[in-house]
Amino acid sequence: MNTQLCAWENCQSEGIHKAPKSRDTTEYLWFCLHHVRTYNASWDYFSGWSAEAIQQFQIDALTGHRPHTPYTASKAHYWQYEPFIRQHHQTPTTLSAKETATALAMQRLPVAEQQALELLQLSFPFTKEQTRAAFKTLAKKYHPDVNPTANAHQTFQKITHAYHLLMESVYLTAT
Repeated sequence: MNTQLCAWENCQSEGIHKAPKSRDTTEYLWFCLHHVRTYNASWDYFSGWSAEAIQQFQIDALTGHRPHTPYTASKAHYWQYEPFIRQHHQTPTTLSAKETATALAMQRLPVAEQQALELLQLSFPFTKEQTRAAFKTLAKKYHPDVNPTANAHQTFQKITHAYHLLMESVYLTAT
C-alpha cells in the first residue's frame, strides 16, 4: 500500500486526512490529524471576496444556489403577501447579526412551540422567568374562577398547555 506523508513542511507523519487546496479546484492536500486541524482552522473560503460578493453568496445559499423566480415576478397578488414576505424573508442586510441568529433559531423551533410563544405573547429567545411571568398574567385573566365567560376554561387549558410545553423546551434560555 502506497502511503503519503503529511503535506506540512518538515512533518514525517502519515497524511491520511485530505483538505482542499482552494475553493475552485478538486485537488487536495493530505495531512496528519494535527496539521489538517491547523490548516482547516486557518482556511478562509471567502478569501479575496468583497463584502457584496459574500452577501450575494449568502442570499443565493438560501435557495441552494439554484435559479429561482423572485416573489416580485408575479405581481398579480403580490400586494396580498407583501407584509408576510417582508416579515419572514428579510435579506441579511436588513437584520443585525443577533436578529439573524434569532430568526434562524426561530425557524428551527417546532411549530407547537412557536404557537405556544404566540399564545403566551412571548418572543424568541425566551427565559424561564419570562415564560412564568407571561403564564401568571394570562392565568389571572383567563382562570375559570375569575373569568366566567364560556371560552375562558378552554383558553386557560391552552395557556397551561403552552406554558408546560415551553418550560420543557430545549430552546429555553438560562437567563
